Amino acid sequence: MEPNDTDQGALGNCWLMAGIAGLVEEQPDQKNGYRIKALFGLDGNLTYGNDVGAYVNRLNRAGVWKYVVVDDYLPVCDKSLKPMFATNKQEDNELWVAILEKAFAKVYGSYGNLQNGRTLQAVTEMTQDPSTAFVFDKATELVRLSDAAKPGSWDEEEDSEDEDGPLEMNLDSFFAKLTQWDEQRFVMCLSTPGKDMSGYMDRKAESHEIAKLHKMYQRMGLETGHAYTLLGVRRVNAMNGNEYRLLQIRNPWGNARGEFRGDFGDNSPLWDQIHEHDKEAMGYTKQDDGIFWMTLNDVFKYFCRGGVSFVMDSKSTLSCRGLCLEDFGPTFAIHLKNNTPGAQITTMVSQIPARGKGSTQDLLGLKLRLLQRRDGDKYECPTNGHHIWETNCLLRSDVGSAFALEKGEYILTAATRFQRRGKFTLTVHTGPNVKCDMQPFKIGRDCSKARFLNAGKMFSGCTHRPFSIDVRCRVHEDDVDQYHY
Repeated sequence: MEPNDTDQGALGNCWLMAGIAGLVEEQPDQKNGYRIKALFGLDGNLTYGNDVGAYVNRLNRAGVWKYVVVDDYLPVCDKSLKPMFATNKQEDNELWVAILEKAFAKVYGSYGNLQNGRTLQAVTEMTQDPSTAFVFDKATELVRLSDAAKPGSWDEEEDSEDEDGPLEMNLDSFFAKLTQWDEQRFVMCLSTPGKDMSGYMDRKAESHEIAKLHKMYQRMGLETGHAYTLLGVRRVNAMNGNEYRLLQIRNPWGNARGEFRGDFGDNSPLWDQIHEHDKEAMGYTKQDDGIFWMTLNDVFKYFCRGGVSFVMDSKSTLSCRGLCLEDFGPTFAIHLKNNTPGAQITTMVSQIPARGKGSTQDLLGLKLRLLQRRDGDKYECPTNGHHIWETNCLLRSDVGSAFALEKGEYILTAATRFQRRGKFTLTVHTGPNVKCDMQPFKIGRDCSKARFLNAGKMFSGCTHRPFSIDVRCRVHEDDVDQYHY
């Protein structure tokens, strides 16, 4: 499996193809595609069910792993009989791209429902890992991390979306952050402006202005309203003494028609100023494979947003599901006792997406908060402790973050906007070689009676049950809830 295997086809689902390509990218000490292979088969048998024409896929839905069974009957073009939708660009006889796309189509209700989407959502549904989105603000020349965890207060009266301001940084800080994410082998993506052109022109722009922008992008080898995979980040020194900050990008189309034609495009004369050993280390080629390089400034100019998915391998997982009632605040928390300095932790609160099977509720405004327990603190309310950070409150199916946790005891809690009723799943991942005990506990209406959950027993410390909870503690691939669509 290679990133160049994915070929988008006739559907406007570049968001999904970009996510797949990002997960296939080679990782240190791992074979290409090991993350994707984990989505196929049952109990390690990748060909389970193939003898009867069935293919078993595993996708994350609302924070819970689901099994999805599909067949290999694929839509084809009338005359050529070639697959109409996603295919393997390099190996015509390989069906894994088409089968995975069909599994998504089944979960979403149809192939048509795969039109338009978020690459970060696709990666989350294939990994159960959280993500953070960023937006390029043309007016201020800053990058806004809309989902990023940040210091904050517990005051619910201040908990409004207007005041949940994003974290902002300049291009220098943003490039440093991209470099850090790239070194950690996280999956990153970029998007060009589509229907919403507010970052480039007035919101009331006429259709001819939109068409003009589209033609300008096509002249540069880019597409509007399109998702791309961000494969790499490099800082290089040229022979002329200039320093360049470069980003390697892949178009899901996988051909020359979708490659950038500006500075550091495949045929740019600027490559003549780069040392051969640097070009070799960067993997620079002139192949018509949809992979190209751009400067950070050009990326900021032509793209409008992007994101990073904090994909963590060899992780231990705690996943808890609950129901929040209307007249109760934060009703659920997880106690983290970390014994590893600088432990890598990711956390995410999930709900059923707005489209696809099982979409029976409106999206809740969700956020996460982390507090550090101090000596003498009791588990009375999640306000007891030093406030470390919180995410923005967002109307999304998944809201999460990644962070390094120092030694100590912490409380992680999820909160909903205006105490609306709805189901959610809270998931915590810890990285390899991390010693971190995780245990959920309920918070009653009488916060002074909140206690830890005992194995197999319901919480008995409050007079009213604030919500029901199904606790699951799993490690690695054992965290699977068998479910057939």
